[in-house]
Amino acid sequence: MMKDEYQTFLNDKAIVTQATGIQPSEPHKMLFPFQRDIVKWALRRGRACLFEDCGMGKTFQSIEWARQIPGDVLIVAPLNVAQQTISEGKKLDCEIRYCRHTKDFQSGISIVNYEMLEKLNVKRFKGVVLDESSILK
Repeated sequence: MMKDEYQTFLNDKAIVTQATGIQPSEPHKMLFPFQRDIVKWALRRGRACLFEDCGMGKTFQSIEWARQIPGDVLIVAPLNVAQQTISEGKKLDCEIRYCRHTKDFQSGISIVNYEMLEKLNVKRFKGVVLDESSILK
């Protein structure tokens, strides 16, 4: 296969998706510049994964992403992470409510653990954050 043919072959295999997100407002001033850039990118994309190392502030970024989504947002996290996420939200002036049942939900950002997810009607949410990868064990 010639070099141009191989490049065409590779280009044909590329998966390109259209952005489906929103135009972000300026993220919270507490975030570092690189975190603000990532949040704005994720908001414009609409669907995004933050594959960052530990200590890079993924929780802050996820909360800020959720805060900017118009409508209700659900954060799904391991049980041992939920309360920490609620505390981190307060640092960003963002209220996050822990919910165990559909009746517990109010407008805004809610958090549940993975084990409770099956008890919820998730169709009401305009955005979802999947925190941690413990569900993939």
